[in-house]
Amino acid sequence: MLIAVVIAAVTLSQSFLQSMNIIQTKASETSSYIGDKISTDVKIINVYLVNQTSVRMWIKNIGDSILYPTNIADSDVFFGNKNGIVRLNYNMTGTGWNYAILGEDTSRWRQGETIEILITLGAPSVGEDEYYVSFVTYNGVKTNLYFN
Repeated sequence: MLIAVVIAAVTLSQSFLQSMNIIQTKASETSSYIGDKISTDVKIINVYLVNQTSVRMWIKNIGDSILYPTNIADSDVFFGNKNGIVRLNYNMTGTGWNYAILGEDTSRWRQGETIEILITLGAPSVGEDEYYVSFVTYNGVKTNLYFN
């Protein structure tokens, strides 16, 4: 009987420790995610209509985070007018959006630096109207602007 109680106690304690380890791991992951999101902040500083199929916008990194090319490409760009807003895909050439980091080190987007985004639409659709543009970082931080 004593051996059975000891085995049960060991099994129960191992199960408890395993559960605590899972909780600690999840708490650590959540803390890391929240810290990353808090330190990320961006702001659209200017938008320019190039022609009926192209829009340029400049976004400044005003947070403490450094964003790398994979982070930027994983971001979302939304564009449209009152008749409809669409999500554009990241695309280095052709329809969608692409970017260039404007700074000394173009391998990462550091605090205080600006990126230039070129939005290329498939068909002429930019004219005399009010437009909306939004940039959402890979971790959900959003900046938007209405312009005409």
